[in-house]
Amino acid sequence: MTVESRKLSVRIKLALSAVGPGLFLIGYNIGTGSVTTMAKSGAQYGMSLFWALVLSCVFTFVLMVAYGQVTLVTGKTALYNIKTHFKFGKALSLYILVALIIGELLALMGVMGIVADLLQEGLRLLSFPAVNTFWIILVLVIGLYGLLWYGRYQVFEKVLTVFVLLMGLCFIVVLFLVKPSFSAIVRGMIPSIPDEP
Repeated sequence: MTVESRKLSVRIKLALSAVGPGLFLIGYNIGTGSVTTMAKSGAQYGMSLFWALVLSCVFTFVLMVAYGQVTLVTGKTALYNIKTHFKFGKALSLYILVALIIGELLALMGVMGIVADLLQEGLRLLSFPAVNTFWIILVLVIGLYGLLWYGRYQVFEKVLTVFVLLMGLCFIVVLFLVKPSFSAIVRGMIPSIPDEP
């Protein structure tokens, strides 16, 4: 390996480590519900709801930056600040925590089901014998449990960063495969609600 290629690989690693936490947050904010809802809406309504997608991205960005700034300034999480600085902060923070836990458990169940179905189909396409979805989910749960229990945060962050990069590349590939016209994109930026139920 030459000195130039070593310098390039170091630069790439530094760039990825700088954006890694941001990609981790993107992976946390874009869940299975977002992906499936956006795909279904795009297939059903075309670009007519593009304005809603852009608006949700703006709101998500504003909230992520605001929560990040609050955490940097106070040194405490947003949930801790709600608990200590609001009148009914303890009850509100407990409500938020319970809602987040329930939401995450439901999202995890959805992700496990989707991944198990995809792996089952992938194995079938590779001419493997049929594998029950239960066993696929069990292997995934054991693997994730091991990663979270014995792994470090940095390993988990890197794994999720790779998956978010793959997801982003898939979105870009689909954009070029679908090839929406520029006029459809511009019309999609005008707020409107489709008439269909």
